[in-house]
Amino acid sequence: MRRRLFTLASAVSLLLSLVTVALWMRSMWMHDEISLVKPQLGVSIISLHGRIQVEMVSTDRPAYVESWKWTHKRIGGALDEIQDRFSWRFGGFWFFEFDGFSVSGTNSFTASGRTFVIPDWFLIGLYAVPPLWAFRSIRRRALKNHCSECGYDLTANISGVCPECGTPYAV
Repeated sequence: MRRRLFTLASAVSLLLSLVTVALWMRSMWMHDEISLVKPQLGVSIISLHGRIQVEMVSTDRPAYVESWKWTHKRIGGALDEIQDRFSWRFGGFWFFEFDGFSVSGTNSFTASGRTFVIPDWFLIGLYAVPPLWAFRSIRRRALKNHCSECGYDLTANISGVCPECGTPYAV
């Protein structure tokens, strides 16, 4: 049962990895954004220039309507405009925090929030680990004259039990 569950998780992880590769390629010419707006809170996930940008913004003005929104347009996005203001950068990861950003006019409000940027290559590598691990264990089990559980070489063993892990096998 555990093996099947792990195989299923590996298949889902491989699918996520392939989807991330497709989104990475798309992000080179398209700016995709998924937003959730709730009273006094907004969350956006943006795919742009090979990066995933997660923004969380809170305001002192409640939103009139709770909604989901998906937008996509040609390149020319917010990440390029504010990348000089990021608090820290390391290995493609960026973080930016703003507090007290004011917009004046008839609908004036004050906003504060956080932006975290994750490179697509990191997500692809993270999603690729379980399928690689599953492939390694499948390959190990498929070796002839080896234990199906631990991979121990059973070439000269005639006892019918793996001396390494105790798993019975057909002689």
